[in-house]
Amino acid sequence: MRHKAKAFCIALVAMLMSVPLAYAQNSVTFQLNMKYQALSGLFNISTDSVEVRGSFNGWGGYTGLMTKNASDTIYTVTIDMPDSLVNDTLQYKFVETHAGLDNWESTVPSPNIGGNRWFKLVSGAQTLPVTYFNMDTVVDVQANLTFTVNMSFMEQTGYFQPDSGDKVFLRGDIIPGGWGPGTEMTENQLEPGYYSANVNAIATPNDTSGYKYFIQTTRTVAPLPPNGGWEEGPHGANYPLVFTGRDSTLPTRFFDGITGVLKTPVTVIFSVNMKHAIDAITGKPFPSIDSVVIGGSEPPLSWLYAQPWADSMQSLLLYDDGTHGDLKAGDSIYSGTFTFPKGSVNKVWFMYSAFYHPGYPSTGVEQNEENTTDNFDNHQMLIPDSAGTAPIRLTTNIFGNYLDTTTVLTAVQSLPKQIPQSFTLDQNYPNPFNPTTMIRYSVPRAAQVSLTVYNVLGEKVATLYSGMQRAGTYEVNFNADRFASGVYFYRLEAGRFTSTRKMMLLK
Repeated sequence: MRHKAKAFCIALVAMLMSVPLAYAQNSVTFQLNMKYQALSGLFNISTDSVEVRGSFNGWGGYTGLMTKNASDTIYTVTIDMPDSLVNDTLQYKFVETHAGLDNWESTVPSPNIGGNRWFKLVSGAQTLPVTYFNMDTVVDVQANLTFTVNMSFMEQTGYFQPDSGDKVFLRGDIIPGGWGPGTEMTENQLEPGYYSANVNAIATPNDTSGYKYFIQTTRTVAPLPPNGGWEEGPHGANYPLVFTGRDSTLPTRFFDGITGVLKTPVTVIFSVNMKHAIDAITGKPFPSIDSVVIGGSEPPLSWLYAQPWADSMQSLLLYDDGTHGDLKAGDSIYSGTFTFPKGSVNKVWFMYSAFYHPGYPSTGVEQNEENTTDNFDNHQMLIPDSAGTAPIRLTTNIFGNYLDTTTVLTAVQSLPKQIPQSFTLDQNYPNPFNPTTMIRYSVPRAAQVSLTVYNVLGEKVATLYSGMQRAGTYEVNFNADRFASGVYFYRLEAGRFTSTRKMMLLK
């Protein structure tokens, strides 16, 4: 019996060996390089494992457990697949088991199917190219970064009160604590008003991330930090940080770019072009503009909200009737004159809003600006201190275009010199110019002064100053960025004195 049983086993084995397996000839070899995951500290070669899971093995189990080559960090596995899958497109991903947890690859860059890797099964053996987990081929590195922010001007305004418990935090993509709470900054005892933080950041060299500073306060009494304590940032965005991968000290920044407070009251003329203004909700021009108002971050401006008309908005009205700083009535360019008191921060965020039919003003149909290319934002302006009493005129904004650059168009400054002996109008300098030039004139006694600019056709194109002035020598900064190249004339009228000179704009 013993010999018969042995003979039967031998015959059974021979029979089984003579029957070909249905899927043995369709083998697929997967290759995965874990070098960068290991160098980044996300994968431990000694203790962690990696496998391939896909539609061919039910997206689970350990049938795809991979083995590391002895000489490198490439893991491989060969999986046999049945003939029934030949010519099918099969999906898969790699899964690493790190610290006892399964970590799937994220969405694989294109080309992919539903975010998964894929291949087409062919009859016979095939080997897929070596690839990388998550397609990572760059190693994240660590570096110490030192940030410093100047908070002195925020203290002067009362927005930041460290003696009342206010704190300043550094927040960002690669900052410990992320975007909240971030990393608390400490004041430099040798430089009061300067706050610093040294952080250990981990990122890919040359990657760009974002960061901002944040004021944390528990106070409930004004003045409270604007924007909820957050920096507004450049056009509402984060400040960019290019990670070099090396220990470095970033340049000192002023909180939100505020570099000072006004030493004297400054009067500013704002203007906005409403000729082609678009209602962001309908995407069409406003049916009828009844009035335009301006809102802003610093008194006398205040922020606008979609609400029924209120008497308080009368103080924020802009005009297209030749008054309140408006240069020409009925040209759809609305202007308004506002005086910022001494002690105001020199950076102002502002926006415009239109009130239109039907329903105005009882229901106050209002539409704030919205930038179609940058979503929602505010215009920004640095207001210079004015040594004189004349208003500063800003360049004309375009309704809805927050990326335009708001600069000083004209500003009259009184020069600290002796009282002049006669009326004079000097040649502008530089001349030719592009796009700004200075015009100097002298007034020996108080007079009604008008300084205007004309084109070659004799048409008035700008009023640089109009009003009473005391005796003195004055300079006007004229910005012609919205004018075409060519010859222009500027004319001074002061009492009975008149003088005209020629200047050339070359762009």
